[in-house]
Amino acid sequence: MMMRRVLLGSLLLALWLAGSACDGGGSATPPAAPTNVQALSGDGQVTLQWRVPAAVEGVNVYRATSSFSSVEGRSPVNSAAVTQSSYTDANVTNGTTYYYGVVAVGSGGATSELSTVVAVTPIPTPPSRP
Repeated sequence: MMMRRVLLGSLLLALWLAGSACDGGGSATPPAAPTNVQALSGDGQVTLQWRVPAAVEGVNVYRATSSFSSVEGRSPVNSAAVTQSSYTDANVTNGTTYYYGVVAVGSGGATSELSTVVAVTPIPTPPSRP
């Protein structure tokens, strides 16, 4: 009886340790980066569109006034992961060029590589012709 308890205890400990390595100690497989990123200029706004790989929880959108190749040290412009395939940024100034990149967020918070960075300059709507 004692031997069974020791074996059962050892088995439970091994399972617990294996689960800990997968849940908190290991790292989830990162998703593929979003593709076909496009930026559409508007009057005081920029609308971004992209395609996301399957099984992502959302994306984070990054913006800068110069091109970038990494999001390290940057904060996304969205406050929560975007679950649609587009995002409108209305916190821009007409005539200023902005650079945007998108990162997919997968299960467990794993993130993709940065998408292709696109540049766009919002412009005011031209006045209508008389």
